[in-house]
Formats: sequence, C-alpha cells, structure tokens
Amino acid sequence: MGKVKVKILGNEYTLKGDNEALMRQASLEVENQLTKIMEKYKDESLQTIFTLTAINLAEKLKECELQSKADTEFIIDELKKITLYLIENIHS
Repeated sequence: MGKVKVKILGNEYTLKGDNEALMRQASLEVENQLTKIMEKYKDESLQTIFTLTAINLAEKLKECELQSKADTEFIIDELKKITLYLIENIHS
C-alpha cells in the first residue's frame, strides 16, 4: 500500500491506497469540482460547497454505474446470441 500527498483547496492530505495514480486523479477531480462550485456559488458556505460537490461526484458515479450495468447487459445479450448461433450451426 502506497502513500501519496495531495493538495485540495490549499490543504495537504496524505492518502493511503494501492493505486497512487488513481488517488492523484481522484484528488484532482475533487479539486476541480470544488473550484467550479466555489466560482458558481461565491456567497455559499464551505459546507454548502462541499455538499454540492459531493452530490455532483455521487451523480457522476451513479451515471457510470448505470452505464456499466447497461454495457454488461448488452454484452451478455450479445454473447447469448453468439452462443445460440454457434449451437444451431454446429448441429447443422
């Protein structure tokens, strides 16, 4: 397990995990989302900024999960068609 130091909004955090590159990318995404929300909602509290950022990131995660599920179902359907085709043509 590796350690990586990242900065988010000027604060340094030490993260531990198996994939340092992924932790850095995730930290950059958090930083980018926070910055966007802070620019858009300048008068909001940090708590509101963090909450909106968390909701945005959770929404992105859910979209990815739904797409992954749809992709998996499509692949399974295609494999079933291929299997059926092979079964029908092997016995011909």
